[in-house]
Amino acid sequence: MDNVFTIVGLGIGVVGIFLSIYFYLRGKQIKQTAWVIISNTLVEDYSSTLTGLSVIYKKREVQNLTISKLAFWNKGSVTIDGKDLKTVNPLKIGPTGETQILDLAVVKTNNESSNFSIKKMGNSRLICFDYLNPNDGAVFQIIHTGISSKDVEISGKIRGCTNIKHVRKVSNPSLISIIYNLAVVSLGIVVLISAISQRKFGEIILPITIIVLYSLLFILDIGNRVPKGLESLLDYSTLLYKKRRIT
Repeated sequence: MDNVFTIVGLGIGVVGIFLSIYFYLRGKQIKQTAWVIISNTLVEDYSSTLTGLSVIYKKREVQNLTISKLAFWNKGSVTIDGKDLKTVNPLKIGPTGETQILDLAVVKTNNESSNFSIKKMGNSRLICFDYLNPNDGAVFQIIHTGISSKDVEISGKIRGCTNIKHVRKVSNPSLISIIYNLAVVSLGIVVLISAISQRKFGEIILPITIIVLYSLLFILDIGNRVPKGLESLLDYSTLLYKKRRIT
């Protein structure tokens, strides 16, 4: 019975350590932003297969037409002031390569007081806002001549920000999912301690693997979350159109 209480106590202690690390990181003063993008190609290189066909967007003929949605938010723990955008290299959404931006609009914010707006600057669009509290952000809809998400990016500098993180894969884990990962890691640590205390060194590989794997999953889940109010970006149906490739 004493061993049972010892194992339960160790499990509770391990969960406490993980929660302490999590809340410490959340409370740390970090100035950072992040962005993620999804895309849906409507038309791709039609002229190579169908001669005589023209695709016109706002009186302009295009070979490719893609709709992208890009979410941008304050990933840090301190408020970003609009004055921080005034740098030599301003914050902007723009193309990579020869892609042309045909249209760009703010379609969603999770704090209207941030007052997001855009200004045209050549083939790019400057991002402007009054202020951005932690987890505040916006979703932009971009219509462009690229063929994938790689053809559009956010660039520029924000005063005091460490970097603008490009989130390649997003997730919105539930509280149950987070608790589950922590519980599995805790169980792995308990099994590992038990195996070492009994000198069963041949049985430590499995709990070590579990600890490492689920710890990474926990970190990725927490680090790649899209803020509340911007989750609709994850739904491809919000791009409004089904993909139509002319062949």
